[in-house]
Amino acid sequence: PQWIPSTGEDRYRRSLYTYTKRTAPFAMFHTFDAPSGEFCTAKRNRSNTALQALTILNDVMFIDIAKQFGTELSNSKEAKIAKVNTAFLRILCRPPTESEQRSVLKYYESLHDEYRNKPKNAQTLVGVEGEAAIEAAAWTGVVRVLFSTDEAITKN
Repeated sequence: PQWIPSTGEDRYRRSLYTYTKRTAPFAMFHTFDAPSGEFCTAKRNRSNTALQALTILNDVMFIDIAKQFGTELSNSKEAKIAKVNTAFLRILCRPPTESEQRSVLKYYESLHDEYRNKPKNAQTLVGVEGEAAIEAAAWTGVVRVLFSTDEAITKN
């Protein structure tokens, strides 16, 4: 059997209420080393694999989350540096260092330039048009990268 994602409003609700089958387990649970559900565990093993980072970068659920947060950041009236701080606080639960701020802002600017040159790509990613799409797509890219960091995956 295949895993069939829900559509409509149930699509977003179901990530909280995941139906599991022994014969067709939810792939993300397996990727992130979740127990099978047949027994209780007091503490889960910590692991970090390339497959986990790839899942966070490419899974539809994580892309939707990144688009939502990226759009929220782009709509914010804060300065770019404050947006970077907000992203770090919400994703990594800590403020960024100055070096991290510079790196993330540099990455944001490179994405912004790329989407300015190819606005159709930005529109395809975030589903809006014009300058809002460029801004939202660039911040979405920043969020996706922060999600895939070792620190975000393992939550020390």
